Amino acid sequence: MTDNSENNTGPIYETVLFASLLTMTAGALDAYSYLLHNEVFAGLQTGNLILLGLHLGRGDLDGAGQYALSIGAFIFGTILVRFFQHQIKRAGRSDDFRKRWVMVYQLVVIAIALAMYPFKLGHLPTAVMALAAAAELQEFRRLHGDPFTPLMMTGNVRKVSEAGLDWLRYHDPQARRVAAETITIILSFAGGGFITGLMVRVIGPWALVVPMVTIVLALGVDIYKQKQGELAEHAS
Repeated sequence: MTDNSENNTGPIYETVLFASLLTMTAGALDAYSYLLHNEVFAGLQTGNLILLGLHLGRGDLDGAGQYALSIGAFIFGTILVRFFQHQIKRAGRSDDFRKRWVMVYQLVVIAIALAMYPFKLGHLPTAVMALAAAAELQEFRRLHGDPFTPLMMTGNVRKVSEAGLDWLRYHDPQARRVAAETITIILSFAGGGFITGLMVRVIGPWALVVPMVTIVLALGVDIYKQKQGELAEHAS
């Protein structure tokens, strides 16, 4: 049996390290699409919905359309990955297999979005990036067994505020761990945006390699932990 745990505390996919790489990927995607695709978000559909309503309220149908396209692509991407999840389950393949292939799918989709950029295809690359963001949210939704989203940080800001009070005022040791982990997640999300912002200034549209690198790192962490588990099993 493959051991995908980190320090035997749970699946690698539910650890802070892995979640941080996911949130960095999400932050990088949104920063890239916002900067280079007319302030449309690839993954943050809450923001797109607000901006969609804003443009409709102004009577700007062309401006509203770009947000509607990203939202529609995200919906389609979610359905596509959900279908894939069902097919993998029917085939009797493992969760590890499914999650790795979702990450590979993300890499391919982001690479396609990058390849589309020179052809001036308007808002289509943003829609393609939304497919990748949807895949991440649909597949990776747990941190230490609790609900988790790598695309939206509002709940995490609330969570760290609550845990911080419980730790500092009421000396709850569990709250200290929660606060530290949640801050790490938030900083990773912001870090993805920060790095992408810097790279856009240096290499322009090629900055889309940033989320690709973080996905490769996540895959590397997963494979490394798997090999560690296999070695430990053989040693025992």
